[in-house]
Amino acid sequence: MLIPHCDPQGKLIMGRVRLDAAGAGPKFQMRKGVEVIPWIPSQPVLEVCGFSQNVLTDTSRELVVVEGPVKAMALNGVGILAIGLGGVSAGGHDAALRAKRGEIRAHPLLREIVRDRRVTIAFDAGIANNPSVADGAALNALAFEAEGATVWVARIPFTDKGLDQGPDDFLARHGVDELRALLSASVPANPPARVREILMQLVQHGSKGERQAEATEALIPVLDDILTAAMLRRGTPALCAATASEVQRATGMSLRVVRQAVERFEERLRGNQVKTSSRGELREDDSRPEIMLSADLHCATDHAIQAL
Repeated sequence: MLIPHCDPQGKLIMGRVRLDAAGAGPKFQMRKGVEVIPWIPSQPVLEVCGFSQNVLTDTSRELVVVEGPVKAMALNGVGILAIGLGGVSAGGHDAALRAKRGEIRAHPLLREIVRDRRVTIAFDAGIANNPSVADGAALNALAFEAEGATVWVARIPFTDKGLDQGPDDFLARHGVDELRALLSASVPANPPARVREILMQLVQHGSKGERQAEATEALIPVLDDILTAAMLRRGTPALCAATASEVQRATGMSLRVVRQAVERFEERLRGNQVKTSSRGELREDDSRPEIMLSADLHCATDHAIQAL
């Protein structure tokens, strides 16, 4: 399947091919050396899905960000505005700027779209236990926050058999109402904001010691969450300090607990990268896949793109 990628004005930029059976290589393939860009629904697609003309720039509308274009197509088809990345760590941020200056910003094609609006990252269920997926979500969340977005993260559950699934799979199994409910139950990606949201839900009666114990019990799962740790690892020292301050004020725990959360995550991330490398698989943060289209498929792709 050929998937055209356009800019926000609908101008065709490139095409990616989705293989029916990927074999040992990536399911999505493209020309070597071509930058991975986000899939943004064109105006004809938006019109078919029932969206208004300026929905992409309407900051009152929530925007959902998913791992790939096919997932985004499924959500748009049921009236949930979505864009698709090129994987958990590709297509959402400005890779060139990050490589040159170490600055995390949204991809240039997304800056106007995500600016000053609610953005919900809805990656696959693996975000809960796969450090590479959590790390990619954190990278994108920080990039969108840099443009003024308020970023939330939806938690797609594993299947009843404990298998990974994406928002499109959940949609197929449970319907749009349950998917919307999941999106509504999203949590803040920003660690200090998440800590404050949890503390606001506590009754906070009793003595100071009892209140601190209640807050500690509520916040320990947050600090153990790999997404929180990924955000702290990717974020600035100021983000870590703000998170530590919120936690310390509510629980009395030392600032060390935040550093320990980051250290545990880094250890898990290193272990995951070693396992991935030993299997010879494409790392999820690679923005230019090494396994590319054959010459014949290149030619067919070029003809198809020219016909669009």
